[in-house]
Amino acid sequence: MPTESKTYNGWKNYETWAVALHLDNDHGTYTMVREQAEMYAMHAEDHPNVPKIWTADEALRFLLADHLKDFAETLCGIGEESDDYGIAEPSLLAIDMLRAALSEVDWDEIARHVIAEAE
Repeated sequence: MPTESKTYNGWKNYETWAVALHLDNDHGTYTMVREQAEMYAMHAEDHPNVPKIWTADEALRFLLADHLKDFAETLCGIGEESDDYGIAEPSLLAIDMLRAALSEVDWDEIARHVIAEAE
């Protein structure tokens, strides 16, 4: 039986597309994400894992992907900095659903997209 493709609008899946859309759809968020990518790019070669484990490009991608995940969690009200943005904590059911959806996001794909646009 063939496996069903989960791609959505050119992205790996709906969850990845939705997060990428929201990060790109607001000018302030779009700008902040690209500025963060530029900051990581400037310091990627200085990361302790470069060149022993990662290349500078991998460091940039991995660090940005982690940042995007943390930022998305913050925007959903389940991140460590959510209070700083005035975002209320959702109900326990909503937290579980948000975590399930965010676990499906391909953070590397979004990071690659942001990096490609910044070049």
